[in-house]
Amino acid sequence: MKNFNTTRFINLLLWQFAWSKKKLLYMVAGCAAAIIIPALLTISLTRSAFNADNLGGFICAFAFVYFMTSGALIASNIGNKRQRIALFSLPATKLEKFLSRYLHLVVIIPLAALLGIIAGDAIQAIFSLIVAGNCDSVFLSLFKGHWFMSGNGGYAATVITLLLLLLGHSFMLLCGTIFRRHAWIKTMIAQGVVAIIVSTVIALIGFTITMSLDKIFGADQYNVVFAGDGYQIAAQILFLAFLVAGIIASYWGAFRIYSRMQAVNNQWHNL
Repeated sequence: MKNFNTTRFINLLLWQFAWSKKKLLYMVAGCAAAIIIPALLTISLTRSAFNADNLGGFICAFAFVYFMTSGALIASNIGNKRQRIALFSLPATKLEKFLSRYLHLVVIIPLAALLGIIAGDAIQAIFSLIVAGNCDSVFLSLFKGHWFMSGNGGYAATVITLLLLLLGHSFMLLCGTIFRRHAWIKTMIAQGVVAIIVSTVIALIGFTITMSLDKIFGADQYNVVFAGDGYQIAAQILFLAFLVAGIIASYWGAFRIYSRMQAVNNQWHNL
């Protein structure tokens, strides 16, 4: 059987959609209500148009948190034996199942939320026009320039920032395949532990280098200077290579673990 077949993959996406149709409808309704309720209350009390900027900022912040942590939910649809049998018995490869679930998390669910935002925004805009005579759009506020990253740091800084975000996302995805129960909470704890360990190792390396230089030259008898464009470019390239390697390793590890999941897992697999 081919490792990836387009027709089979599309059918699997449709199955994923049908399986979570009720949850997606709840998502649409919940996002619409999150806009309609505060907007209608504000308009009714103040008799003025609803200010969409604050709510737009909250939505952007929530979307950022969701993207960063959504990978931890990669195996949430196979949390018990019955769900695993239902998924793993489908005529599709593990690669297709992994990709379809990933797209469901990062594309389909956000699109459902966006549909709810548009619907709620349209209702509050109509009500605002009727009551106040003008309106402000929550949906359009999401695309205002101040919600996006500024390019003040240059192209390299923007690329590094995006790769850092993708590294965090991919690490959550990896942990989501390792933990079976309460994956989101365990992944957040694991991420904090890894951050502490990495920070400690870097601090120890810096301390060791400083102590070595002190013994050689004496305390405060030397200066370490990294100057010139060549050093900066080399450091950026090295850091970019580290980020890309971490992202690739996280995605690869997540798929490898996912591809070895069975309907009945042993106690050491997926904690």
